[in-house]
Amino acid sequence: MSELSTPSDLLRYVPTSVQDLFRNVVYWGSNDEATQRWRLRVLSIGAVAVAGAASWVYLIYPFVQHVKVWSLPQPETSTWLNGDKKELEKHVRKGDKRHYFSRLRQTVGPNCFIRLPLQFSLASLTKNPFGLLFVTSDWNVINELLRRSGSLVRNPEWVQAFDVISDSVIAIEDEQRARLHRRILSTFTTHQATNGTMKPLMDLLEVLRKELVVLNDVRAVDALQLTRLTMVDLWLDLLTGRQGLHAVASSGHLALTPKRDETGVLPYSTVDAMMTTSRFHKENYELLFLPTDSSGAACTASHRALVRQYKSVVNATPVILTQMLDETNQYALLPRILAAEDSVTRRGLMADEIRDTASLLLLAAENTALPIVWALYELAKNPLLQERIYTATRMEDLTLVDSTDHLVSHLGEVLNVFLESLRFYALPILSRSASKAIHLVGQETLTELSSA
Repeated sequence: MSELSTPSDLLRYVPTSVQDLFRNVVYWGSNDEATQRWRLRVLSIGAVAVAGAASWVYLIYPFVQHVKVWSLPQPETSTWLNGDKKELEKHVRKGDKRHYFSRLRQTVGPNCFIRLPLQFSLASLTKNPFGLLFVTSDWNVINELLRRSGSLVRNPEWVQAFDVISDSVIAIEDEQRARLHRRILSTFTTHQATNGTMKPLMDLLEVLRKELVVLNDVRAVDALQLTRLTMVDLWLDLLTGRQGLHAVASSGHLALTPKRDETGVLPYSTVDAMMTTSRFHKENYELLFLPTDSSGAACTASHRALVRQYKSVVNATPVILTQMLDETNQYALLPRILAAEDSVTRRGLMADEIRDTASLLLLAAENTALPIVWALYELAKNPLLQERIYTATRMEDLTLVDSTDHLVSHLGEVLNVFLESLRFYALPILSRSASKAIHLVGQETLTELSSA
């Protein structure tokens, strides 16, 4: 064994070519001409290998994908969806999600809706309550991509993933609606702890606020700032069924929530608040919020659009809440929506029905709170308006609506409720229109506006 103690003795048992390579690599300081040639060959081969790999990853493969995408139908709009979830969450924390999706489109192609991460695992599909839902208006492109999925993947697991995706794609003809639904879904799917957390809900409110800003109406935008006064408690009650907290009562003021009833996770006072305020707003929204300036045509049009959106959502609120009342697992409200079925036909909901149910639930909560918080502010700062509303409701014969009569009978409590709310939620509210009082309009004006 002592004969093998030196490197030269060990090299006797390996091929000559390996010995030469070993000597040229180990004895790097040699000035021998043959050694220099070996060194150059090794460096050249390594450089060519690195350059080839980099060219494939950054030039050749992306170009091949672009060529494939160019051969597909080219719709007017491009579609983005989640790619690498960890990469997306990193950009979300930095506040530049738009940049991430822009880079994703540039990397894969202008009309490719998803690029799965290199380290993809099917286990990630079950980490959020929605599973995978892909909303797109580029339906023809999606069909083509799914049909050619075998040529677009570099990992065998992706083939299984495309099968999952093909069952989860929701096609919407209108790109604007598709964009809104994508934002709603991505708000949930990009946060790890969705149920019972506040940040996704507040982010969602901000998304919906931006959607309504498009209406370009100062009072609607400012009133949405006040929405947070009531939305926080209402939403946390809806999603978690927590006990002993405050919710929006049918009278418009904050009431203590009783303990959860054994028939469902939703506190009954919260359910009653949603149901009753839905009936209240359906009858009184136009009376309280339609503009009185006949010269403001744009303002009137924006309010009409807001009223149409509001009414369509409010009409669906009781149905949505009824579907959720039987759920006893406080962490399964959102999955319950996805698993819902028709109570008569026992048929599971279609993809568009699931989409509409989820989005209507979110929009209903937002829009249900909007009118009542605006009324709270106006009533709190303007005693004359209190009397005007009291008179107007009597004249319009709206006393049959319980919540309207209840609201009028509690006008003296409104100011304290408003100030107490501000103590918990200090917001820059109504800075642009605090000096503008709302003047109620009569039934004749409402009829004239609605028929216009």
